[in-house]
Amino acid sequence: MRDERKIGMIQLSGLHKDFHVKEGAVAALRDINLSIAEKEFFVLLGPSGSGKSTLLRCIAGIEDPDGGTMSLGGRVMFSGKTGIRVPPEGRQLGMVFQSYAVWPHLSVYENVALPLRYGANRIDPKQLKERVMSALELVQLEKLAQRPVPFLSGGQQQRVALARALAIKPKVLLMDEPLSNLDARLREEVRQQIRTATREVGVTVVYVTHDREEALALADKMAVMHQGRIMQIGEPDEVYHQPVNPIVADFFGEMNWLDGNIAKPGVVSTALGDIATQSTATGSVKVGLRPSNINVTDVQHGAVNAFAGKVTDEIFLGEQLQFKIATASGISLDVRQAQRARHRWLGRQVWCHVDPQDVLVYPAVEVSSQMQAA
Repeated sequence: MRDERKIGMIQLSGLHKDFHVKEGAVAALRDINLSIAEKEFFVLLGPSGSGKSTLLRCIAGIEDPDGGTMSLGGRVMFSGKTGIRVPPEGRQLGMVFQSYAVWPHLSVYENVALPLRYGANRIDPKQLKERVMSALELVQLEKLAQRPVPFLSGGQQQRVALARALAIKPKVLLMDEPLSNLDARLREEVRQQIRTATREVGVTVVYVTHDREEALALADKMAVMHQGRIMQIGEPDEVYHQPVNPIVADFFGEMNWLDGNIAKPGVVSTALGDIATQSTATGSVKVGLRPSNINVTDVQHGAVNAFAGKVTDEIFLGEQLQFKIATASGISLDVRQAQRARHRWLGRQVWCHVDPQDVLVYPAVEVSSQMQAA
C-alpha cells in the first residue's frame, strides 16, 4: 500500500516577495523552497515580521509573489516565468482567519451553509443539510446549529469558522493564527478540536502561528521562519532538540549562551569551565544550554558537566520552577525544572548538571555569518 503522506500536495520553489515602502523595497519572502505532503499538518512558525502570514497569503492567492513557482496537487498555481496565476477561488482552498469572520446576523447552520449556496463551492441543495451537519459534528457543534452566532463563546465561533472551511471539502486548509484571540484555556480546547477534526477529514493543513507550544502540539512537520527566510524544516522534536542555529534555538525559549573553544574532541573550554559535548566541531564555538536541560540537585552526582552555584532567585510557575543561579565561576545561569518538592531553593548551595547530549554547539564563524544574513 502506498504512503499517501509522501505525495507532495504543495510545492514551492524559489518563491520571493518584496513590499515597496517609502524607504525602498523590503524583502518579505526570500527564496522559499518548500514541499508539504498530502494530509500533513504543516506549521509555519516564527516571530512577527518573519514572513509566515505573507507566505500563507501567497499560497491562498491573496498576495502574488514576485517570482518563483507554486503548485497545489500537481497543478501550477503561480509561475513567475510563464505568468500563470490561478485566482483564489480556483485553488480549492479553505481558510480560517485570526478574526472569526462569522456573519453575526446568521445562525451557526447558515454560517456554515453560506459558501455552499453560492459561488465556486455551490452544491446541490439536496446535499446541503447533510454536508453542513457533518461539518458541525466534526467540531462538536451540531446541537447548536440553530443558535445565533453572537450567542456563542469565542472558542465556539472559531469552531464555526473551522466547520465552514471544512464543509467545502478543500484540498488544503489554510489557518492564520486562528487561536490568538482566545484565552489560554480556550486555546488548548480549540487546538485539540482542530487537530482531531483535520485528522478525521484527512485534509492537508498549513497553519501559521508565533506560539511555539501551539506549533509543537499541532505539527506533523514545521518550518521556522526569520526575516523572510526558512531557517529549518523538520518534525517538532527534531527542531526543538536539534536547532540548526542559535536563531532557531532562541525562538524556543531563553538560552544560556557561552563563548567557547574546542581544542580536543568532545570538550569545550568556557568561562563556566570545561563542558563535555557530543559535538564534532573544533575551534571557536558558541555554546547553548537550554534552561530546562539543566538539572539542579543538592549534591554532586557524576563528574561530567557538574557546576557548583547558589540560587539567587526563584520564581514559582506552577508545574515548573524558574531559578537564577550564580555559579562558582561567576557565570549566571537561567534554569527551569519540574516542581517536585515543596521546599524553597532560594539561597541554597546547589549543583547544576548537564547531559553532554543536551549541549548545543555552533561554530562561531557560522553563527556570525547567519546573524549577518538575517
